[in-house]
Amino acid sequence: MEVFNAERIGQTIAAARKQKNMTQSALADELGVSYQAVSNWERSQSLPDIDKYETLAKVLDLPLAQLLGSQAARTVIQVASAAPLDATTLQDAAPVMTPKQVEARADAKQLTLAELVPLAPFLSSTTLVEGIKANSATPTFLDDLQKLAPFLQSSDLEHLIAQYVTPKLPDTVTTVIALAPFRSSAANNATLASLHDQNIPLNLLQKLFPFVANQTLAAFVQEAGTDAQVIKAAAPFLTKEQNNAVFAQTAKRDPQNKLLQALAPFVSEAQLTAHIHRLAENGAEEQISSFMPFLSEAAIIQLVKQS
Repeated sequence: MEVFNAERIGQTIAAARKQKNMTQSALADELGVSYQAVSNWERSQSLPDIDKYETLAKVLDLPLAQLLGSQAARTVIQVASAAPLDATTLQDAAPVMTPKQVEARADAKQLTLAELVPLAPFLSSTTLVEGIKANSATPTFLDDLQKLAPFLQSSDLEHLIAQYVTPKLPDTVTTVIALAPFRSSAANNATLASLHDQNIPLNLLQKLFPFVANQTLAAFVQEAGTDAQVIKAAAPFLTKEQNNAVFAQTAKRDPQNKLLQALAPFVSEAQLTAHIHRLAENGAEEQISSFMPFLSEAAIIQLVKQS
């Protein structure tokens, strides 16, 4: 349960304001905010910043605990004091603190990774890096790095990967793959090449395919030659033109190769109809039916007319 319950606080503000016969604009003026801000609070669309609550309670003639609930009120009082904040209090208060306030009260080097993860949306990438490095020996380090990756700047993430992940490949292969969505295509291109050189199995390598540059993946397929598993895994991430080229090369080697059927959803109608004509000319009519579901009605009618 959230300490700062937006629905409860919004309802309390609205009821107390109406009880005092105040408009939203009047309450806004007392607090130095816009009337839209007050409206958003009362509709539970947002919460006041933490430094507004004591003034808000005073203007509305409410005890702080009645406005917020006892636990949230204690949190506000703790944050307002100069005393150090424990991780739990900071996590509770972060949603109603400004980023600068959270930064000022967070000592990343003293926080565990488990404590950093819920605070990540409120901390800068620089602060997170400090905390991550301070906890690099933690048993859950690699798992927690994945959780923190969305909140890190690209350059910071690459620095951490170079320092803590890449040197331990192939043992950290699942981590480097899990981080792919947060990295540049150039970085993932290099990772794909590196993992391929280390003979990482295809079932792992193919998880990188959505995150590498199109031309890099096309070159990877070209290098794989006749490896049907690589071709099938890469097809959904190649352009239709690139798949046409793979289809044409495969058909030239073996017009009846079953791989062609797997490629059918990813090639052009022109490519398929040309292949169907070749099958018919070579007396392989029994294979034609497997390609028909991937043709439009107009293309099928045209084939029938030409047969």
